[in-house]
Formats: sequence, C-alpha cells, structure tokens
Amino acid sequence: MKNFLKLCSLASLFAITLALFPPTLRAQWVYVNDNQQALNTNTAWGFENIPITGLFPIPTEPALGWPTGGTSVSGTDASRDQALYTLGPIPCLFISEPLRSTTPPARPRGDIAAFKVTTGSGVLTFVGRYAPPVGNKGTTFGIGLATGKGTLDAGYTTTNTLQAWTIRSNCSLTPVGVPLAVVPLNGGFIDGMAESHDYRSLVVAYRDGSIQYFATAGTTITPGCEINSAGFTDGNGGMPSGVDITKDSRYAIFGDVTGLNTPHGLTELEVVKLPIICPSPGTTDYGGGITASGIGLGGFIDSTNVWISPDETVIYVTNNGPNAPQGFTTVDFTEPFITGLAGVLPACTLGFTNPTILISPNGGFIEPNGIQTSVTTGNGTRVYVAEYGSPPPSAVALLNVDAVGCTQEAAGSPFADPSIKGGNQLNAWPPRPF
Repeated sequence: MKNFLKLCSLASLFAITLALFPPTLRAQWVYVNDNQQALNTNTAWGFENIPITGLFPIPTEPALGWPTGGTSVSGTDASRDQALYTLGPIPCLFISEPLRSTTPPARPRGDIAAFKVTTGSGVLTFVGRYAPPVGNKGTTFGIGLATGKGTLDAGYTTTNTLQAWTIRSNCSLTPVGVPLAVVPLNGGFIDGMAESHDYRSLVVAYRDGSIQYFATAGTTITPGCEINSAGFTDGNGGMPSGVDITKDSRYAIFGDVTGLNTPHGLTELEVVKLPIICPSPGTTDYGGGITASGIGLGGFIDSTNVWISPDETVIYVTNNGPNAPQGFTTVDFTEPFITGLAGVLPACTLGFTNPTILISPNGGFIEPNGIQTSVTTGNGTRVYVAEYGSPPPSAVALLNVDAVGCTQEAAGSPFADPSIKGGNQLNAWPPRPF
C-alpha cells in the first residue's frame, strides 16, 4: 500500500509537471554568448531547463562552454548580437565576435561564429567563423544580428554597414552582394535590429535617436524611410535600442536607452507602424519622463531590451540603469498601438511585482540584457534574462510570470554562468512562433 501511494504521488507530481511545463512547449535549452575581451576566449554557454528545479549546464558541454575561437566586446555590443535560426533542416545559432582573433584562420576585423543545435540534447556543434567581407567592420560597438527567411542580416557598427548572408542547410554562411552603407540622422551607430515575421521588413535602431526601415526580399535589402523617434525629440533624449516586431508584422516596438537630459528616460517604449512611409509622423512613445501619452511605465531607467509575449498580451523590458539595483518591467500590450494603449498592468498577484528588482548573482553590479520566454504560448509562463556580471559570475535570471504579466524571481535564480564575465544576449529552444 505504501508503495502504491508513493507511486500515486509520483504520478500526480508528474502530471502537474506536464501541465505546468508541456514538453513540446517549454524551452528546453537556453544559450548565452559569453562576450570575452581576452584574445580568442569567447564561448557559448548552454543551460538545460529542468521543470520546477531550474537551469543547469547542458550535459557533456565543456567546462566553460563551447569555444567559438573569436573575441568579443564586453558590455558594449550592439543589441541582439546572437541569433537563432529555425527555418532550415537544422537549427542554427549565430554569435557575433567583433574584435580581432588570432585563432586560425586569423580574423583582424572579427567574425560571426556559427553552430548547429542538436534539438534532442541541446549540444552545440561548431561549424565555422565567417569574417566580414571587405568594407564591413564592427570592432567599435559590435555586430548586430537579425534573421530572415534563409538569411542572416549583420549590422557592423564601425563602418555603419549592413551585410546579408545566406544561411546554408548545414548552418554555414555565404555573404551576398556588397555591404550597404547607412547614415544615422544624428551621427550614431547601428544598435538593435529585427526582421518581421512576414520577412518583408527590417528595422534598425541607431544609437542616436533615429530609426530606419528597410524593405527585404530574400537576400535583397532596400533602404527606406528614416525618422527620429518621439522619445528623442520630445526633450527626454531617449534613444531606441533593442527592438521586437509584432506577429502580424504591423508594428515595431523599441526600448529606449537612458535619455540625455533630466529626467533620465524612465521606462519608455517607442512604437512605429510598418512599413514606415515618409513623410512619417514618427514614432509614438509611451512612458518616460516626458511623454506624449501621459502614461508612466515605472521608475527604472534605460529600457534597452524588449520582448513581446507569445500571446502578445504584454511586453517584457529590461531596465539597464547605470546604478544598482537593476529592474525588469512588464508593460500592457494592446494593438493597434497608434490608436490603442500601452500602459501599466492591473494589480499583481501576491508575491509578484512590476517592476521587479533583479537579484545579482554576486552582490555586485549586473546588466540585464537578452530576454526570452520559456513557453511558446500564453504570456510565456517564465522569462529568461541574461545578466552580465561585474564582478563575475554572469548569470541567467529565471522569472515566474503571473496571470497579468507581473514577475517574481524563481527559487535558485539567478543561475550562474561560469564564464569570466559574458552574459550578454540569449536565445531559447524551442523558439517563440514569430
């Protein structure tokens, strides 16, 4: 009888686990690019998502992660310098490494490292490193990445150029055509990039308050309208950085980095309808110290990274302020944005907060970076946040999400990444469906 009751208890626990974390929906693998400035030391670190328990190293991965053979910029890379491609027969993981490396073959202008993802085990297999074609260089502020249909778009910050790459079936890369020069309106550089779900639009944020639309067709990138954001021109000095695009490909949502003037850019989003057609009224901004909407989105500053939940009910935002503590904000999502509303959430469940103060893995300064959700439906159930740690270690925070989108750091979070610092962007498998 005792054994029978024990089996019943285990069966009940298993059933609850399946209900909370369906095996076909939960993100089983989480990958962080460990941006290292020491020559040839960059790595990719992988976590396995074990329901209820937490995040743990993927079995059989090297002690410090999978080596890429390259070198990265630590802490100043363009937003989304890692990309996961899932349209081919094999999932591919790409990591940009803008600094020179001497690992054969030597890459004086940096490179993009490519890996195959083994979906049954989470193991990464190194494919190769791909140097920028002549006329491209990202050694100053990194190389931004965005994936299209069969393509990888790379934004090189030093030369302010865009280069399209064809993604081969084995995850190798081949450059297409010549680099496309861009000219930010206020003297900035390429930062966040995203391509729409219908593969017709590429939007690029420049770290100077301006953004640009590009029409995409296969490997062709055609320059389009370029505008200043309302958050930049309204006196707050906000500068769009990270970007995400809605499932219907109609709206691009940007997170603003810290404004230049007082008050310093409280949580603020920029929204623009796609395609951007000039003359354009510009973006619509929500939140911030000076705002067109009159809606406050929280007191944390520097809203660098954004992520739309799978059901598009909320937007998750990292707050990368220059001082501790670092925060994480959830914003209500209502489409269409231009005639609708972006605002604060309803009341949180007991124990959940919005914004949420993130826990440092070492008691020191952290910088929250990439965001992704653990489940491909609903509000995502849990949220992963890559954390650059200074001093080490870096980590990935695991946040529980309540019914309205408020968050709470899970037991055991953050989960340490054994790299020297790293912890920049991340990707999760299986991916969100858009």
